Order: sequence, then structure tokens, then C-alpha cells
Amino acid sequence: MRTFTNLTCSALSVFLLLAASASGETRYVSSKGAAESPFTSWATAARDIASALDVAVDGDQVVVAPGTYPIGRTIVVNTAVTLRSAAGARKTVLDGQGSPRNGWCFDVQSDRAIVDGFTITRFGGGVRFSHREGTTAVVRNCVIVRNASHGIFFNHGGCAKNCTIAYNHGA
Repeated sequence: MRTFTNLTCSALSVFLLLAASASGETRYVSSKGAAESPFTSWATAARDIASALDVAVDGDQVVVAPGTYPIGRTIVVNTAVTLRSAAGARKTVLDGQGSPRNGWCFDVQSDRAIVDGFTITRFGGGVRFSHREGTTAVVRNCVIVRNASHGIFFNHGGCAKNCTIAYNHGA
């Protein structure tokens, strides 16, 4: 297992932010959206994160409106996207509904993904980095609390920056 210093995490965050913002579409998620793919406005926003990620490609941003989103299955992040809340972790809650069967909230499979600004609670586990060695993926500004297993599981790298990880039941 690799341990990254705060300086390394900061450098990775800046690099990934600049790379992600250099190109790509912005896709939106809102419980009030019309769910019209490719979800490129608030009016046509996807109603769930997984749907927006399904059409996102490397370099895209997926922006999630404030609210509480019940999540019934693991959200796979397998492209180099920036997935962020529009209003921060206090106002954007991803709720696993207390069922460990719902698995992880996020399975980050891309080595260059960014997950930013969510409260992640009541899942089997919070965030799992499940990709190859040496990833630069980042989870930042998240509150990861009250999950049945690990808050964050680092398989071969990844970085958590400015996150609160508490009251999870994993080792």
C-alpha cells in the first residue's frame, strides 16, 4: 500500500483539475431534471449519478445538484472525469439506505478520476479505489461516515484530501 503526503495529494489534485477542465462537456444530475441524455443542462439533467457517468467520457465534468440521493447499487467511475457536487458535502448526500448489500458508494476504476464534495453514508463501504498500481485518482472534500465497512479502501494508490472519514466499521 502506498501512502501519499499532503504535498503529493495537492500536486495531484491541481494536475487533475487542470487536465479535466482543459476539455470536455459538463453533464448535470438533479432530482428535478428531465433525464434527457446527454444531460448537458440543469433542465435536461440525469436523475441519478450513474446515468450521467454512463455517457461521460474522459475530460468531462459531472455536476450534482444539492439534495439527498438514495443509491441502490455501487456507482462505478471508470473514466477520467471530475464528479463533483454543486454545493458541497453538507448539501449533497449520497445515502446507501443502510443496506450493506448496496456495496460501495463509489468504485473508482479510473486512475485519473476526481470525486469531490459529497457526504457518503449508510453503504457497505464508502469509496474503493480498485485499479492498477500507481493511480492518481483523488477523493476530496467528502464526508464519509457511518458505513458498514471501510470508509475508503486504497487498493493500489489513490488519494484522499480534505475528507472527514469517521464512524465507519471497517478495519
